[in-house]
Amino acid sequence: VAQTVARKLDDNLSDLRTDLERASALVIPALAVNDLDQVYSSLHTLYDYWTRLHHSETPWIIVLTDPDGRIVWSEPPSRNLTSRDLARLLDPAAGHRIVTDSSGQPLVALVVPIRTETRALGWLIARVDRAYVSREFESALTSSGANYEIELIDASGTIIASNVLHHQTVEEEHLELVMSLWQVNQAGVRTHTAEEGGHVIAFVPLPQLPW
Repeated sequence: VAQTVARKLDDNLSDLRTDLERASALVIPALAVNDLDQVYSSLHTLYDYWTRLHHSETPWIIVLTDPDGRIVWSEPPSRNLTSRDLARLLDPAAGHRIVTDSSGQPLVALVVPIRTETRALGWLIARVDRAYVSREFESALTSSGANYEIELIDASGTIIASNVLHHQTVEEEHLELVMSLWQVNQAGVRTHTAEEGGHVIAFVPLPQLPW
């Protein structure tokens, strides 16, 4: 079940990333000559396509920045993405792509560079709200007929999304149990034994997520 849910989410993120990469390639000629109207038109087309594909749900923000990470355009207008968030997003040393909104809730972001062979033109970012990820969990569980608690976490144990969100971080014992699998990028099953009863933990890495 864990592998089925992970595959579904990973495939959806892969599709989003592919769309973002195609949009990045499309805007390069216009961005190179500063034809911003054409750039914005192409990005609006992507946003509208995602909106139709997901039945008018809009669990993302598409952001275009200049090479220095300053926001040039966003749809819808982004009020919660700060300069600190962008610096964290675009820093290769960060090792992950998790930002927080104004209320401190973690969000997933896909980041694609826009560049020619000789110079950087900017960055294209799709910030995906964790409510979208949680809905994907619910959909996968419904189709499988299973009833489990599923959590998407980063290496620090921060819970990015869950179908039953009780807390902000995963239990330390659970993180320790799956860390050996995480370190070798391997799926597996671990058993957590506790006084109130044990339970099984299934871990599956998601290749499309960069942390």
